[in-house]
Amino acid sequence: MQNKLYYQKPAKKFIEAQPIGNGSFGAMAYGGICDDKISFNHDTLWSGKYIEQPCSGKQYETYLKVKKLVQEGDDKIESAENSLIDNFFGEDSQAYMPMCYMTVKSSIDNYSEYKRILDMKNGVVNVSCDIMSKQYFISYPDNCFAMRINTKTQTDYVFGLESKLMSFESIKDNIMFIKGECPSANPGVFKGSIDELFDGSGIKFTCAFYFDTDGNVSRNDDNLIIKNAHCVTVYSCVQTSFTEFNKPADKKTYDKCIEDVVNASQKGYDAILKRHTDDFSEMFDRVVLDLYGECDLTCDEMLKLSDKPVALYELLFNFGKYLIISGSRDEHSQALGLQGIWNEEFTPPWNGAYTANINLEMCYWPMLMCNYAECALPIIKHLEKLSETGENVARHYFHADGYTCFHNSDIWGFATPVGKYDRKYGCGYGYWCMSVGWLCRHAFEQYEYTDDLEILKRIYPLLKGAVNFYISILSEYNGKLIISPSTSPENFYLIGDRWSALGIWTTMTQTILTELFQNFKKACEILECDKKLHDKVGAIIPKLDVFNIGSRGQLLEWDKENTEAEPNHRHVSHLYGLYPGELFTKEKRADLYAACKKSLEIRGDNGTGWSLAWKANLWASLKNGDKTLFFIDKLLNFTDFTGFNVHDKGGVYSNLFCAHPPFQIDGNFGGMAAIARLFMQCEDNRIKILPALPKKLNKGKIKGLLAKGNVITNISWENGRLSECTMYSEKDIQIEAEYNGVIKKVDLTAKTQKLTMF
Repeated sequence: MQNKLYYQKPAKKFIEAQPIGNGSFGAMAYGGICDDKISFNHDTLWSGKYIEQPCSGKQYETYLKVKKLVQEGDDKIESAENSLIDNFFGEDSQAYMPMCYMTVKSSIDNYSEYKRILDMKNGVVNVSCDIMSKQYFISYPDNCFAMRINTKTQTDYVFGLESKLMSFESIKDNIMFIKGECPSANPGVFKGSIDELFDGSGIKFTCAFYFDTDGNVSRNDDNLIIKNAHCVTVYSCVQTSFTEFNKPADKKTYDKCIEDVVNASQKGYDAILKRHTDDFSEMFDRVVLDLYGECDLTCDEMLKLSDKPVALYELLFNFGKYLIISGSRDEHSQALGLQGIWNEEFTPPWNGAYTANINLEMCYWPMLMCNYAECALPIIKHLEKLSETGENVARHYFHADGYTCFHNSDIWGFATPVGKYDRKYGCGYGYWCMSVGWLCRHAFEQYEYTDDLEILKRIYPLLKGAVNFYISILSEYNGKLIISPSTSPENFYLIGDRWSALGIWTTMTQTILTELFQNFKKACEILECDKKLHDKVGAIIPKLDVFNIGSRGQLLEWDKENTEAEPNHRHVSHLYGLYPGELFTKEKRADLYAACKKSLEIRGDNGTGWSLAWKANLWASLKNGDKTLFFIDKLLNFTDFTGFNVHDKGGVYSNLFCAHPPFQIDGNFGGMAAIARLFMQCEDNRIKILPALPKKLNKGKIKGLLAKGNVITNISWENGRLSECTMYSEKDIQIEAEYNGVIKKVDLTAKTQKLTMF
C-alpha cells in the first residue's frame, strides 16, 4: 500500500513543500538542509471583523425590477444584469491570511543521499541525508508543532521569523516569538493606506517557538543563534484573539501562548511524537485501500508518466485522507477554504475564501463515505453561521423569510453577493443564492450516514430556515414553481455576441430546490414535526419539475436551449442532480439520467483540476469506471504552472496539491471521492457494491467505507469480480445491497459482521 510521498531534493517553493496540520494549526515543511523554511497558518487568521451584512436599501426594488425584465425577453437581459451590478452586488468577502514563517540556516554546505518523505499514515515529514536527519509534525493531542534536527557533527544554526502581517519578533531566553495582527479589511481590494489597513481592530496572534538543544544559544539582532549542536528540538504553539464569528476578536494571546509552548517542551519530544502518531495513524487506518500497486518511483516521477501506475491512485486517495485529518479535524476547525488551511499569500487567489457554488462543498465530498464524520462537522458549523448572518440578507434583499447566502463567504459569515466591479462576468457568479440549499445537502447527509438522531435535531432548523427562504421567493411560471431570475454558476450563453448569465430559471436551481424540499420532508417525518409545512412542501415538489432535454439529447442548463458561450465550460452545474445529488438515477429518471450523460459528453474532457474531479464523479454515477479513471488520470497530470488559467493546465503539483491552477485543495478531495465511489455508492436506497470498477483495477480491497445507515462496509475483489463483502452495524438494521445487477436484502445484527456474497 502506498502511503508515503517520496522526494529526492528539498522543496524550493510552496507547491513542492509538504503540508502538516492538526485541523486548525497548519504548516508547510520545505525540508531544506543548508537553508530551510517552514511557513505557518492558523485557520482563524482572516482579514476584517464581524459586521452586520450591509444593505443599501436598493436591493429589493432591484430584485423586483430584474425579475420582471428577465421574463420580458432576451432584449432586456443586458439591462437586468447592469441593474444587478449597479444596485445589488457589493464588495468581496474577507481573505484568509498567512501567519508567519521560520527560516533555518545551517553551517552545512555540502551533503549527499538526500531523502524527503511525507509519512501519511503517521502524519510526519521525515528528511535525511548523510549527515543530518529532520522530522516535522503538528500534534492534535498536544496542539503544537514540533521539529527535531539531528546531525552527526556539531552544527551551527541561525533561526529567523518573518510575517507578511503587521508584526514584531522578539527572543527571551530559549523562546522566540512573533506577535502580529491581521488587516482590518481585505488587502486585495482595500484602497487606503497601510496605517488604515492595520488599525488595531483585526485578529491578533502570538506564535511562540521554544528551543531545546545541546548547543550554545545566543541572539543576533532578531535571530536566534545555536552553535556546536548535535540536536535541536523546536516546539511551537499559537494563540489567536478570534472567539466567535459574531463577537469582537479580543482574546489575549501572548501569556497563554508562552505557557503552552513551555508546557509542550516539558512534555518532551518523544512523548508528544508518540501521542501524535498513535492518534493520527488510528484515524488514517479507519479506511484502507489496497490496489496491489507497488512502485518504487518518486512521486514526481510517477506523475510524469503518461500511463499512470496503480500506486498513484492509492497515493491520491491516501493524500486525501491525510489532508482531511490535517485540515478539518473536528468541530473546533473552521471550514476548509480554497487552499484548505495552507496559504503563504497576503492576497491569496480568490481570497482563499469559501466559494460555495462547488469548491467548498467538494472539500467535504469524501468525508462521510470514508468514515470521517467528525471531520465534516465544520461545514455544518459554517452553515449555522450563515443561518444567522443570512437572515438579514433574506429580509432586505428579497423581503423573504429564513436565511440565504450567495456564492462567497468567509469566517465572519459573509452572505451578500459580490461582483459590483465585474461587468463582464459578475452576474455569472454574483447572482446565485442557492448556496445554503447545497450546504443543507451536506447537513442532511451527516444524518443519513451516521444515523445520529441528535445530528438531525441539530440541523433541522437549518433545513427549515432554508426551505422558508426559498418558498418565499418562489413564483409561478407556466403552471410550475420556479426561482426567477436564476443563473447556472459561472457559465454564460450568447445573445448575439454578448455573454449573458441570467435566465428565467435554471436546472441547477430547480434541482437543489427539489432535493432540499425532499430532505426536509424526510426530516419532518422522522422527527414527527411541522406537519403543516411538511404538507406544503410536499405539494410544491411536483411543481418544481421543469427539466428539459435539448435537440442533441442533452439536459438543458437554462430555461431554453441557448447557444453556450463556452461549450466546454469547466462548471457542470446542471448535472447536480446526477452528482452530488441523486435525483437523476437510471431507476428514478432514466430520461434525465441519459440526458446527463449526453451533456457530459458534449462538455468535453478538459477542465481545471476540480472540474476534472467533478467529471470523474459524474462518470462514476453513470457507472462507467473506465471513464472515471480516465478523468482521475487527467487530474493526476503533472503541472508546475501557478498562474491563473482555467482551460488546459489543471492537474496536480509535485506535492500532490491540486492545481486549479493555481492551487486549490477541492480537487484533492473530489479525486478521493471519485476513487471511493468506484467501489461503493449509496443510491436508490441501496448500497451498491463495485458499481463502477475499472478494468485497470481488477484486484484490490477497501475496508472501512461508511454507507448510509451507519453501515461499515469492507469489499474485496479479484479478476474484476467481487470476492467478499463484509458489513457491520451497531444496531439491528435491514439494508439493500446491489452487485452486478443483483439486489439482496441483508439483515445486519448489532455489532456482528455479515458476509454478503453475490
